[in-house]
Amino acid sequence: MLAVLSGCAGGAGRELELEERWRPLRSVVEVSDLQARHRYTTIGEHVYVRSLRDFDAHLPPGSVERDALLLHEQVHAKRQLAQGLPEWLSRYATDPAFAWREERLGWEAELRHLRAHGRKVALEAVVQALLRYRTVVTRLPLADETEIRTWAAVVLR
Repeated sequence: MLAVLSGCAGGAGRELELEERWRPLRSVVEVSDLQARHRYTTIGEHVYVRSLRDFDAHLPPGSVERDALLLHEQVHAKRQLAQGLPEWLSRYATDPAFAWREERLGWEAELRHLRAHGRKVALEAVVQALLRYRTVVTRLPLADETEIRTWAAVVLR
């Protein structure tokens, strides 16, 4: 678990302060060694991204899409801090059922926000994105395709 934390803290660079409405989130922090280009990782009060430039380009300030993502990450931040950060991170990294419950909560907030603001969300895109999720330590999938598809179809109704 320390490796996960040090991976985010190790290459930390520029930081974007967030508005009060995103609390407990305080900032988006650039971490050059984060693996995927559009991957967002929240630990406590900070969202870690590989590149702030890519973050701004992919999710422009003030956009519905940026707000949706920050809502998703805010869900994680609130739950991490309420449950205790070390315990939450440990369970998320090793327990697929726990990680799947947590991601459903974040994704539901994100998807509902997008839909409420008139954005079309493709079921298949959501399913494929969630199928790529793995627990950090055990590398196990969070859920099977049928479960993900059924859940996403209900949320996107």
